[in-house]
Amino acid sequence: MVKLNPSMRLAVNRDTFFLPNPDGSVYFRNNVGTFRMEGEMIDQWVQQLLPIFNGEHTLAEITADLPEAYQSQIYQIAESLLQNGFVQDVSDCKPHQLSAAVVERFSEQIGFVEQLAGSGGQAFQAYRQQKPLAVGAGSFLLALIHALWESGCPHVHFALTDPSSVNRERLAELYAHARQKDPEAELTEIPIQQQGKAGWEQALAPFSAVLYVADDAEQSELPLVHAVCREMGKTFVPAFGLLQKGVAGPLVHPSSPVCLDSVLRRLHRVYLREDARGHPFTATSAALLANVAVFEWFKQVTGVAAAEPGGKLYVLDLETLSGSWRTVMAHPLVQGSPRLVPVDEQQVLAEAEPQRHGLFASFQAWTSPDIGIFHLWDEGELVQLPLAQCRVQAVDPVADGPAELLPARICPGYTHEEARREAGLLGTEMYVSRLVGACGIRTASAHMFGGGKPDSTQESVYGIGAGESGAEALCRALYNCLQSSLAEQVQLRPPVATRVKLPELRDEPCLFYLRAFAIEKEQPQIARGADLCGFPVYWVGIGNGTEWVGTVGLHEVAALRKALQAALLKRQGAPDEVLASVVRTSFVSLDQPEQPEQEAMLRPCPDSEAELWQQARDVLARQRLVPVLLNAAVEPFLQEDLAGVVALSLREEEAHG
Repeated sequence: MVKLNPSMRLAVNRDTFFLPNPDGSVYFRNNVGTFRMEGEMIDQWVQQLLPIFNGEHTLAEITADLPEAYQSQIYQIAESLLQNGFVQDVSDCKPHQLSAAVVERFSEQIGFVEQLAGSGGQAFQAYRQQKPLAVGAGSFLLALIHALWESGCPHVHFALTDPSSVNRERLAELYAHARQKDPEAELTEIPIQQQGKAGWEQALAPFSAVLYVADDAEQSELPLVHAVCREMGKTFVPAFGLLQKGVAGPLVHPSSPVCLDSVLRRLHRVYLREDARGHPFTATSAALLANVAVFEWFKQVTGVAAAEPGGKLYVLDLETLSGSWRTVMAHPLVQGSPRLVPVDEQQVLAEAEPQRHGLFASFQAWTSPDIGIFHLWDEGELVQLPLAQCRVQAVDPVADGPAELLPARICPGYTHEEARREAGLLGTEMYVSRLVGACGIRTASAHMFGGGKPDSTQESVYGIGAGESGAEALCRALYNCLQSSLAEQVQLRPPVATRVKLPELRDEPCLFYLRAFAIEKEQPQIARGADLCGFPVYWVGIGNGTEWVGTVGLHEVAALRKALQAALLKRQGAPDEVLASVVRTSFVSLDQPEQPEQEAMLRPCPDSEAELWQQARDVLARQRLVPVLLNAAVEPFLQEDLAGVVALSLREEEAHG
């Protein structure tokens, strides 16, 4: 609740609009929201009071010598307007020394700051004392200089990246126009004395802020100037063309976690050039982006941007000239490779399990065709019978930028929720696997997705696992590590397996998959492979045994379920290159094919991931294997939205005695 006091001087915000209704109430609206004020003769009260709420009179002065009932009514109206954000108290505004002419000329800028940050006059006075350096060439630089003058910044210095491209006659016209509006307007050229970093360090030294514009970021010195500004502690505001889009921002100040390098690494290359026709970078595009860049700097200097999130980015479509804002996360490789630290197993298991709907909301928040961790995460036009399917495509975080995309993957599921969940977790593991690989750690992803070759080195292979709970992350990491080993074995030699017949199944997904095969008039061959590190391996053959898919599992039923699911997905028409984390081969050597099929031993699955992990630990102990764990949650969003992201490898237990 807002508490009024008689010394308050209330001023109606510039965006306030009110409309008396026929029923006597008054409707209020501004840029933030609306509300309705009701009461006896309230419309007349509002029409009389709002002109008085101009910031010049205190509440005590307004209510002096009025009856107590009138005073109470005025205070109630004032409290309601203040609480809903339609007036503000200007009694504590700091004084300024702006002339009356400047206040009148730039009243909109002052009012904007006054409403959002307070003390608009003093903040605008500080803005007018700034001496920024505008850097660029051609019409883009002219648009930037003009935008600075129009914003109320009179002292403009500029440096040319291409002196031959600047229309100095037009620049003189802009300067003359600015002087008519603001006699304090100044324009000073700063020559670049020498090429390279040393020349820019000398040119930038006197200035606290640099605004850099370029038609083509890839053909400019934008990265160099940005790096120099970061080293020298200068505020840096870029606006540039990048492939087939225009970009303004982010504003980079000395303490900014997000910088230009993060933006270039986060933006998807395919999005930046999605229109094959291409569109020229016009003077109109330049003017739009220049004004956005200046406005962002204006808000930062005047304190308006203090309440806004960092890493804001404005992206402009060069064809339609429509734009939208994005928020970019800092990229972990900008400051060098992240460091993966060992983590204790019990610490991972102790992580709390988030809510299921929260996981899907996180995946959706990570998905964006322009700057997302996932370029896509949806069903698209995939056939949803008999298996539910969801596709995912993560970006490659290792690319220097703009970001390239990792191969798309299709994940099946018994239900739509299961397919979407599996796709989101798999996409996360693919993304993290690339980051972990950048740290010099060999991960399992190359073999998991069929793109790797056998490695004769003895270097440990780490499986990446992400999960809603710590136990799930551990189980998935172990599965991915084992599945990679299986893929590597198959690349070296054909797998050997024994055909089995299934007992009476009680696992609903397995029963459903077998019924789906029967409907398709397909009789899959099911074979039990040799255990891998003590864990079961199942192979399912389709097409009269010409195609086989195999998976390892932490449990018999889990392995069979995965293998049947993968075979059914292939039967459903999914191409090999998008099948997720299954091993494929055209030949499996069946051991004793003439002998009667053995019956598979299928015990019920554990009820929880924690129980499954404990059973897996028992298997590893019997094999004298120990899991080595690293914390792979190398970005804040992974730590916030998932209970665990771990890298796991297996080593032999050291002999004692």
